[in-house]
Amino acid sequence: MSHDDTDRDFARRLTWARSGDPRGFDELVAWIERPLVAFVRARGAEDWEGLANDVLVRAFRQIDQFEGGAVQFRAWVFRIARNALIDERRRRGRRVDAVPTVPHELPDGPAGADPSVDVEQRERVEMLLADLTDEQREVVLLRIVAGLGVEETAEVTGRRPGAVRTLQHRALTRLRRNFSQRAVTR
Repeated sequence: MSHDDTDRDFARRLTWARSGDPRGFDELVAWIERPLVAFVRARGAEDWEGLANDVLVRAFRQIDQFEGGAVQFRAWVFRIARNALIDERRRRGRRVDAVPTVPHELPDGPAGADPSVDVEQRERVEMLLADLTDEQREVVLLRIVAGLGVEETAEVTGRRPGAVRTLQHRALTRLRRNFSQRAVTR
């Protein structure tokens, strides 16, 4: 399901899922799984595939309680994911010290490209993300990796849209500055 799908198409898929029709589940999962996995992986989940699966299971167990369209559904699923990440960190009993990783779902390079260059680029992106505050990183990942809009990101994080825009602006400014500084020192 693309971002251009209408709420009517979403409503049809939601109705299928609520009635137990596998087409509804399959199409909703296909639409949201990739950005969801990328988000939980980038946020440092130990078992990111398992956590993403748990989030989808939670969402589909509660799907009868959901109200809204496609935009609200994405925000609802990502709020479940955010809460699952918080729960995971609490269970571990300590703050995650690991640097978030860049999701492997990012587009592959051109055919025949050197894989060592890909690893180097991912490490560079991870280093840049590590320079952001946790709040900035979360907003950047939700907006860019998960593809959520400002309103959706605000709903997921419990912030106002203006605060999301400010965090994103500051994060991108910091990334630009750090990227420029690193490029100059090479």
